[in-house]
Amino acid sequence: MKISKLPKKLRDQLAQRIQLQVDAESGLLFGTKNGFHTTVYVLDRYFQTFITLSVSQNGQAPNTALLEQFVQAHKELSNCTVSGYTVSFLISSGATAKSSMEKIANSLAIITQFLSEQGFENCCENCGARDLPSEAYVLTGTPVWMCSACFQQRAQTIHAQPAASENIIAGLVGAFLGSLLGVLAMVIFGQMGRISAVSGLILAVCAIKGYEMLGGTTSKKGLFLSMLIVLGMTYVGNYLDWAVSAMFALEIDFFSAVRAIPLLFEEGAIDPVAFYGNLALQYLFVLLGAVPTISTALRSKQEENITHKMAS
Repeated sequence: MKISKLPKKLRDQLAQRIQLQVDAESGLLFGTKNGFHTTVYVLDRYFQTFITLSVSQNGQAPNTALLEQFVQAHKELSNCTVSGYTVSFLISSGATAKSSMEKIANSLAIITQFLSEQGFENCCENCGARDLPSEAYVLTGTPVWMCSACFQQRAQTIHAQPAASENIIAGLVGAFLGSLLGVLAMVIFGQMGRISAVSGLILAVCAIKGYEMLGGTTSKKGLFLSMLIVLGMTYVGNYLDWAVSAMFALEIDFFSAVRAIPLLFEEGAIDPVAFYGNLALQYLFVLLGAVPTISTALRSKQEENITHKMAS
């Protein structure tokens, strides 16, 4: 299971350029750069990248204000977050893969030089120990630098925790409520004379996220049931869009317009080709939004279970 979303060829090129190793299981880059233990996590094929280190200064956790000032002074760095002894720098992508790699290499040099000048030292990101060797691990999908004792303790604690239970009924309620936002978007875009992929994306994403929020977790079964709701609500959204159009055209109230749709079909006032053609496009857009959303949900679920020591 790969966490890195960068294609292998580009990942290997980047590793060679910045002289770091590639973890065989996750695809993350790790190693020692200018004396500092470093993890490079490329988030996508566009080279949005996190450079993460675990350091202390005079035995204390890094000063957030100091690091924020450092980031503001260097345009190569987009952002910096500090959590305990962990410091993560966000590097935005360049115009091309080659320029992105150069940007990451330059950022690494700038970051490690600054940390060295300010007297930072490698440490375990959990306990802050500097006298114990820290090693690179992946802990529930997150790259970490820890001493062996802390990693074993954290891993045991995580594995001892009961898995989140799934409440299918509550999840389906959440999926239904989330799908209502997508239906609303379909009607709004429809009244603007447009069939938008955005409304399909909203419908798929909100339904799946709604299931996860109220259901407690997301399983393949939950995703399948959520998609049944999404497909059903896509028809509802298309139907309501036509009902709103009928309401304005016939100058009747909304509920009368909803009941009038079958009659308008019979009288030929609504062209079945136009109705079902619009519905087919809506299903297409919903599927275009649902496929990457489901893929991301399943990937995130798998990444939660990834825990190992990094090795090339």
